[in-house]
Amino acid sequence: MKKIKIILGNDRGFGHHYILGVIVIAVLALAGVRVYQASHASPTSVHKCLGDPSVQIEALPAGGTWNGNGKCYKLANGNGIAVKTSGITIENATILDPIRFRKNVCGDCLHISPIISVSYTASNVTLSNLTLEGSRNITGYRGRPWVGEEGIKLNGPYNTTINNVITENTFGDGLEVGLAPHKSVTTNLIVNGLTVYKTGRDAVTLAAADHATFNNINLVGPVPFEAWGFQSDIPYGVSNVTVNNATGPAGGVYMDELLQGPVTFNNANLPGVLITGSAAASSGQTVTFNGGKINERCDSHRTSDIEMDSKVLVKASSQVVKPATLSLNNLTLDRQTCNVGKSPKSPAWFVQQGGTINLSNVKYVAPIGGVGDNQSHIKLSNVVQIPYTSGVQGTYTTLDTPAALDGN
Repeated sequence: MKKIKIILGNDRGFGHHYILGVIVIAVLALAGVRVYQASHASPTSVHKCLGDPSVQIEALPAGGTWNGNGKCYKLANGNGIAVKTSGITIENATILDPIRFRKNVCGDCLHISPIISVSYTASNVTLSNLTLEGSRNITGYRGRPWVGEEGIKLNGPYNTTINNVITENTFGDGLEVGLAPHKSVTTNLIVNGLTVYKTGRDAVTLAAADHATFNNINLVGPVPFEAWGFQSDIPYGVSNVTVNNATGPAGGVYMDELLQGPVTFNNANLPGVLITGSAAASSGQTVTFNGGKINERCDSHRTSDIEMDSKVLVKASSQVVKPATLSLNNLTLDRQTCNVGKSPKSPAWFVQQGGTINLSNVKYVAPIGGVGDNQSHIKLSNVVQIPYTSGVQGTYTTLDTPAALDGN
């Protein structure tokens, strides 16, 4: 429901659907053994899936390692791998969850788990060289219980490392970073290489995290909601999050939770930045984009695909609430391809209700951005207009607004 945007608030605004071509998941019967092939383009081999490894993995002692030796393993229907012991390493495997959508199933009648979950009781866990495959057989967001199938769910662990992981075709997020109720937030998370194909909600949800670093993240999509969802139903939020080299057309950056510290994207190539709403936009924190490119729609279904709408809510007279700041530095604000005969209509950026946008060394495609009231601020330094040519070629369409490609 959004383009790449940073959304600070409670208004889901993005969600991209990319036309990636026809992707086929082949499930064959061969000599009585289920044969599975990943549906994204990179793998070329067909995997014979072995039995459920969860009991073996969950029985590992502290510091133990489970190595799948590059083979495919099939979970029992609806069951995942729950890591509760410190020092565990899970590596070198494809893990297939065979759960499929069934109509008329109530939210409490069917148990569905993340493919891998890591508990707050487990520190120093490493997940490396894994492909985590769901079997989602229906598009869009399906709610409970299906959304419980994340590729990876972190429930407040300390010192977690994720290296070279692919998630695909999950009913829930590719990766959810959070906490167990009334426990600590996920702390000291390092992700080196994550690719997310086709989810049933967000690609990555950051609900509760402190000191999280993401390197080389490719969110291919499609996703019904956001690529980066900074959102939570619990009042913890995130702090000190750094994302380096985030690419992919899927979804946007949506923030509606409390920000306890800064959030920084370095060298991102994404379709928009939206900051809106209550807790995040009134956090007084700074969200920064350094380098890279933001590929806005030709005509946003919002005011702009780079938007800050603080909607600051003061719940008590003693509460000090400050609007957040969006800083865009050393980057290009390009446009996606307009329909034939059309040119960009929506402003390159927009801010209202007390927010601030700082732009430094920025190239943009007209129309220029603006403010919606005298409480908001835009600060420009070396901001240069560039011509609209044919737009950014490719697959930046939106699932939530299919009519006429967002009005273009």
